Amino acid sequence: MLRLAISGCDGIGKTQQIRLSGLGTSKIVHRLKRLVEYGDEWPALSETALHEWWFNQVEFDTLARIIIGALNIRNASCIPDKVNIFDRGTIMFKAVLAATFSTKGLGILEDAYERIDNLFADFLKYAPDEYELLLVPDVAYQQRIKPLIQIADIRTDQYAPKQSILYAAYQKYLSHAIEHYYMGVPQNQKIVVNSCLLNIQNKIRSQANNILGTKLPMICENFEQGITLGGLSESGKSSFGDMLSRQYGFYRLKLRYFEDILIRTEQTVYADNMGFEFASFLHCHPHVIRASIESIHDPILPAYFKLLFGDRFNIVFLTVPEKLRISRTVANTDMSIKEATAKVREKDKNKRSRGAHRVEDIADMVFDNATDGIEAVTKEFIKQLGL
Repeated sequence: MLRLAISGCDGIGKTQQIRLSGLGTSKIVHRLKRLVEYGDEWPALSETALHEWWFNQVEFDTLARIIIGALNIRNASCIPDKVNIFDRGTIMFKAVLAATFSTKGLGILEDAYERIDNLFADFLKYAPDEYELLLVPDVAYQQRIKPLIQIADIRTDQYAPKQSILYAAYQKYLSHAIEHYYMGVPQNQKIVVNSCLLNIQNKIRSQANNILGTKLPMICENFEQGITLGGLSESGKSSFGDMLSRQYGFYRLKLRYFEDILIRTEQTVYADNMGFEFASFLHCHPHVIRASIESIHDPILPAYFKLLFGDRFNIVFLTVPEKLRISRTVANTDMSIKEATAKVREKDKNKRSRGAHRVEDIADMVFDNATDGIEAVTKEFIKQLGL
């Protein structure tokens, strides 16, 4: 039975990587649930309330036994003929408990290690021999993507100020505990997170294939470039999307296609769900090497696409003065200037209420599309894109 654990400090992308591991691998991979979903001793609490219970209410040894009990149940839930992938290995939960011990003010980390090892020796019912990959943060890269993470809102924890201070202290202890427990782990089991989610996912798959002999396929390797086209009404998104499709082979996509998939499968229309469906589309259509997406309603989805694809994805925001956008509406319809003005302003109001204008703040390229000469403006647009 193959067991692959993805471990690392909080916020390093473990949850995203475990989800991506299911892309194109349904016959090979069995993704296990979060540890708090194993066993009936976990309290049914919100994230904020669980934080309070974890650090201030439950007695440490009780918490340790609950965690070890859940690990036993999780291990028994593995499927023999599949690659079982889960969030945090056995060693990682030792580090979690050590950091919790010190955060609770029960002593220094060195006091916790022997106590935790003894608890695991007494209550763990399986040999902790899963293959564990440790995701290691690259400080410079983490700082660079921090604004994107905050916009994409991948982590939804909403802690009170005192809880945030306590959680920050826990993170520092956790970093030291990880160093202690992973001191003897081979270097090839450590993956530095210095690139986008899909690149790290392929590193995980490659490492698993080399060490465990699995046959996990690489994903989205053929995909060369994606472009999201944002802007207010009549800014030229459709025109540029059509031009990219006809002249440069970009597969033209609408967000509605992926929204419909999520609605049909009873999933929430969140950025990470949309991104996963887009990646799944590309994996199933390897001939699509370039794609454009129009009708960007807010900065959340493009921010997640940047986290997912990195530099292979460009966020483009088109700007056009209101007066010109109104005249374009008049030219394309039978509306009067008064009607067109009302229509454009109504659309702008709706788009701004959703945050469409804020895409400009994170755009890789802000393009002034106020020129009426289509040939000249197209040439400049392509030049700035570097096509």
